[in-house]
This record gives sequence, C-alpha cells and structure tokens, in this order.
Amino acid sequence: PTSVADWINPPSDIIIGCEEFEDYDPIELTFQNGVFGLCEISGSSWPETEWVSNDCGGVLTVIWSYEDQCGREIDFIQTITVSDTIAPEISCPENIFLICISEIPEQDPSNVYAFDNCSDVEVSLFQENIISEECPFVIERIYSASDECGNESLCSHLITVSDTINRNFDN
Repeated sequence: PTSVADWINPPSDIIIGCEEFEDYDPIELTFQNGVFGLCEISGSSWPETEWVSNDCGGVLTVIWSYEDQCGREIDFIQTITVSDTIAPEISCPENIFLICISEIPEQDPSNVYAFDNCSDVEVSLFQENIISEECPFVIERIYSASDECGNESLCSHLITVSDTINRNFDN
C-alpha cells in the first residue's frame, strides 16, 4: 500500500490566556505523503473543535482528520489550554474630603468598579486603616477584586476629614 500522508507544519499544544483565546481561529492544515503521480496522497483539512470549560478557562481540543484512498483515517490533535493568569481590573471611588467625622460614609464595595477578562469578579473590603487620628483625620479603605481563579487586585480609597470651620462660641 501507499505510504500514509503526514501533516505539514502542524501546530503544537499551547497554553494561552483568555485574551489570546478570544482571537484564536483554527487554521486549515495540509497533508502530503511525499509521493507523486498515481500514489500521491495530498490535500487539506479544516478542523472540528471541542470546548470543555472550567472556572479558570478551559481546554479546546482541535482535531484535523482525513481519510485516504485506502480507507485509513488520519487525525492530528492539538490541545489548547486556556488559563486565566491576569488579575481583575479594579478602580476605587475618588478620594473624598469631608468636614465632619459624622459624614464618613459606610464602606460600600458596590461603589468599586471591577472587571475580569475571563470570569466573574467578587469585590470586598480588604482592609480599613486609620492613617491619621490628628487633624486631618484620614481613613484608608483598601478594596479587593478577586476572580474565580484566585487572581486578585487591590485599590485604595482615602477619606480625609478636616474641620476647617471657625467656630465662635458666645454665651
């Protein structure tokens, strides 16, 4: 029988990020058995794909197949692992300046903007620090944005209280 055709420049298995995966398009592969004339086997194949997702990306299996004139099915399989390694984007509210301590707002993670390239994001108050107890009184609220893969980003929101009102007390 005629020799089996080989795939020409088949792609390697790869690990990519979510952004690269969004731009991924499988290519057409060609095959050739290196023989010319009546025993030549050559052509090209577009792949079938199978996607299995998980919390942190997933695995795309790309399968190119052809059946030659002798009824032999020849496959080439590429495995593309999609992995989220990028932390979410996070943006805290603008720093605020107040006159009275009673005006300090409650912490509110819903005022924090967060976005992730692959999965849902959870925003929470990570830490609250009193930076200065003197005038001006300063509180720092550090918020955390975490994606489903454990990637985390932080942002800082400063609240400054400075009593600048002159008070005259007459009895």
